[in-house]
Amino acid sequence: MSASSEREGFSGRLRRALREAGYRYHSATKLTREFNARFQGPPISSYAMRKWLGNEAIPTQDKVRTLAEWLNVGSEWLRFGENLRGNEGIVEQDLKTIGTAELAFISDLGQLDESDLGVVREVARLLVCNDARVPDLKRLVARPCN
Repeated sequence: MSASSEREGFSGRLRRALREAGYRYHSATKLTREFNARFQGPPISSYAMRKWLGNEAIPTQDKVRTLAEWLNVGSEWLRFGENLRGNEGIVEQDLKTIGTAELAFISDLGQLDESDLGVVREVARLLVCNDARVPDLKRLVARPCN
């Protein structure tokens, strides 16, 4: 999936969640105020909200979580959409055994910007593709192993 289609998908899901929660998403200023009232970090600008709504940017994971809680939707769905279900057997099994170190790592990933996340994804893909001990994980990588 390309970065632009990821942004389009996120923006569409955000607009849908806002509509279903009774918010009109054409007023970025009002939505920004609502978001900032709930977010524990530094406030965002109306420009950032416009970018989220306009297929231009995806917020960091901490902001996605705040949006999801505010709009009463799953943060995974908001960020990734229905495609998350494609590997649910492995994902459900792995979630049952996830430890504190893994949760801390996932939290750290949520602090990275999209460019840095791309680097982490590529490193993980290369590690998985080159490790014969993890054949089941090869079907989880975004790009095929060559």
